[in-house]
Amino acid sequence: ISTKTLLPNRLYGGILFKKPLIASKDTYLGYLVEKFDVGVTINIYDDNFNEEILEYVRYFDEEKFLNGVQKLKYLIQKEQDLYIKSIYEFVH
Repeated sequence: ISTKTLLPNRLYGGILFKKPLIASKDTYLGYLVEKFDVGVTINIYDDNFNEEILEYVRYFDEEKFLNGVQKLKYLIQKEQDLYIKSIYEFVH
């Protein structure tokens, strides 16, 4: 289960440096990539995954991507603020 729910550092790097991500379908990372339109999800066991990547590049929508980056950054920042607040309340 952990490999399906982990969020790698490349998610944050991709968002910070505005680089589209390639993620596996049926993972939490894949869910975020699809929900926020910040890359492409593939099934690595499908022989056509390279064509899916090429199609994503061919029809890349920069405005949609940058909008998704902003929305995901906002969500991450909200979660970080809540985490810091919770730690502060616990300590004090």
